[in-house]
Amino acid sequence: IISQLQQAGFKRPSATLQKTLENGEVFVLIEEGQSPVKVARDFSVNLASSVVNVSYPQYERISSASNSTRILCNGKVCGSTVLSSDIGDLAQEALERRRLKDFAKMSARLLIKEQARQAARKHLGEIGGLAVMLANFATERADTRSWTLLPSNLQFARIQLPPDTKVDLKILAGNALGQTQWKLQVPPGKKQLLRVRTF
Repeated sequence: IISQLQQAGFKRPSATLQKTLENGEVFVLIEEGQSPVKVARDFSVNLASSVVNVSYPQYERISSASNSTRILCNGKVCGSTVLSSDIGDLAQEALERRRLKDFAKMSARLLIKEQARQAARKHLGEIGGLAVMLANFATERADTRSWTLLPSNLQFARIQLPPDTKVDLKILAGNALGQTQWKLQVPPGKKQLLRVRTF
């Protein structure tokens, strides 16, 4: 089997890789900050003899999250996280992708409301038309539902530790919700996951 693997291009692990595989490893996942929230942006538009309220959603960042966090092993820097995913950017991209579809729906909705206003004005007079216009103005609101419990970004780090050696590991994450320091002793070839949530 080994000769077949070698013929297929597979090589034996190098001494460096073999040594790495014999170490203990700690995977650090940091959920940093709070995801942006959707807010409604409103403005008024004059349409012939009426006024309509146009409301569209927009994301607003509510926390300034860092993109990297330092990790200390026995008081010395032994690694730092890298940005794995920026949820704020992903949310904004998703909103922009559906902007045209949302605009088409909003236009159709405003057209129907204007037709209702004209019908009320025709059958109920100016007061009826004004009442429907005010009701339409007040009820036009953007969809501001969003995943407010998600973090602003995800960061990841992979730390090699000497096998079966006690290590004091500290994650320098500000505003952490919970533990940021551990006393670890990872057996050779084993892995441990540490998760930190900040706000």
